[in-house]
Amino acid sequence: MFWRKIINYGESIGIGGVILYLSLFRTISLEAPLFEGADKLVHFILYYLLGTALAIDLYRAQIPIKNLFIIAISVATVYGGVIELLQENFFPPRTGEWLDWIADIAGAIVGVVLVWMTKRSSSTR
Repeated sequence: MFWRKIINYGESIGIGGVILYLSLFRTISLEAPLFEGADKLVHFILYYLLGTALAIDLYRAQIPIKNLFIIAISVATVYGGVIELLQENFFPPRTGEWLDWIADIAGAIVGVVLVWMTKRSSSTR
């Protein structure tokens, strides 16, 4: 029973694992970013993917849309915040940044909203 639930949320868990790895264990050395705020765009994209995967997984589990919003956005928000705290306190030279967390939240919200819009438009046809 437990493994079935894990498999049902495989995409979300997989993307969460990639984010964890990239955030804590992978150091990408760039001499100069492509543009100012490039790291914020990366945060936005990663959490857009996480929010999208969470919303799709929850939709498949037949979670009501109101709860889907609350759960998917809350999980992504808490996950991003915890990773920022871990970076700041336990993984030098990594640092936790408020703007990274805001980019995480924004990406998750956009991902969840787009899934909702897609599912809503496909169910009205």
